[in-house]
Order: sequence, then structure tokens, then C-alpha cells
Amino acid sequence: MRVKVIVSSLLICLLITCTSVYADDLNLGITIGEKGIEEWKVRYEVSPQWNLQFSGPLLERKYTIYGLYKPNTILHKIVNPYLGIGYSSVGDNLLTRAQVTAGVELPLEKLFPNFNMSLDMKASTEGTFIGVSFFWKLGGEPIQPHDDNILLLARLITAEAENQPFEGQVAVGAVVLNRLKSSEFPNTIREVIYQPGQFMPVSDGRIRIEPTSISFKAAEAALAGEDPSRGALYFYNPAKATQNGLRFMATRTVTVKIADHIFCK
Repeated sequence: MRVKVIVSSLLICLLITCTSVYADDLNLGITIGEKGIEEWKVRYEVSPQWNLQFSGPLLERKYTIYGLYKPNTILHKIVNPYLGIGYSSVGDNLLTRAQVTAGVELPLEKLFPNFNMSLDMKASTEGTFIGVSFFWKLGGEPIQPHDDNILLLARLITAEAENQPFEGQVAVGAVVLNRLKSSEFPNTIREVIYQPGQFMPVSDGRIRIEPTSISFKAAEAALAGEDPSRGALYFYNPAKATQNGLRFMATRTVTVKIADHIFCK
């Protein structure tokens, strides 16, 4: 009993901390099943791929904490599959407390700002549950860029690194800002990004893409001074780079590799 109280207290403290400090990354939800509204959910977006979820039945003193993984797919703007492992506060042993969940998230933000829906399946020793969940993202209105530099940088990050982890997206933004400090490149963000032959999205038109909310956060982080690229002036994806590009990058010094991108200077 004492262990349960300690664990419950720690989870409550963690939830309060996330709510007060990271409200923009929190989602509140309910799950509808055969009996109507059957569960409450609080989901925290640790990163675009990893989520932490607390959930439990309505009017019952039990809860489950899940670690959820959302793989990158080419259809991520339409559907986002996820898989998770959970640990319940109720059960006689580790086996009976363990739960597995899987589902498909359907982004609804285009139609209903800050809302998402998912089709869920949960399995445990108690049986299998299937339901539909609706989530409301905290943080108020969608991000509205107050600076053209943030908008342009977010567009480049989305076009170049939308399927990369948050750290990799910040690093792409940092490359642009590092070039501002170098005498080899222009003196404004717009001139750096639109410098001929530097960024493929400018050449193929993808620079006009609608930025994601994550890319705005990455752009703001880079503008605030974060630099996971470690001072890099260039980055490339070895699987997509041209032969000329690979030959050029071979002459540069690698600073770090983040997911699919190699950063160098």
C-alpha cells in the first residue's frame, strides 16, 4: 500500500509539473467505448515520436501509465500509428499490471484547431478493449508567427526535416543562424535561405510549405541560441545527396550526426 501511495504521489507531482511548465505539449482526452465515455487520458508529447500517457477508467481509483511510440511514416499528415506499453496501478504482480496498447491517430487540426482523434485497442490480462479517443491540445490558439524570420525558418525546417526528431529540426535551424555569423554567407535569414544552390526546398518550391507546430518550436529554439549542430554550416542526408554534394561534404569536418542528417562545417 505504501508503495502505491508513493508512486501515485510521484505521478501526480509529475503531472502537475508538466501541466504548469509544458502546457503546450499536453493533450487532454476521453475514450468512448461500448458503455459510453469509459476513460480519461492525459498525454504529454515528449517528442514527435515519443509520448507519455496517463489514463484510467472514469469513477474508479486506478490508472495506467504508458510509453507510446509513433514511427515516422510517409502518411503522417493523414494517419499516425502508435504502439505502447503500460503499467497499471492495479494488479497482483508485474504480469497482471502490464498492458499493451496500439492505435491509429487521425490529425484533425486542419478542421478543428487543437483537436485529434484516435482509434485505440488495449490488451491486458483483463481482456481486450477497443474505443475511439478524442484529444484537446492545451496551449490556446495555434501558433501565429509574429516574425517573418520565424515563419521562413519554420518553413525550411519543415521542408528539410519534418520527419526528423526535434533535436534534428533545431539543428537545421541552427545551421542557418550559424551562417549568419560566418563571413562566407549573407547577413540575413532570408538571404541565407534563398542564396542560390544552398537549400533544395528553395529550388523545388517546397519552401512554401505550411510549417508544422513542431517546426515553429524548433525555429524559436534555434533563434533562442540552441545549437545541437555544434556550430555546423552544412547538413546533408547521405541517402538523398547527389554525387557532387557528397564529394563536397567529404571535404568538410563532421560535427555531429542526428538521425538521418550529418552536420559539418
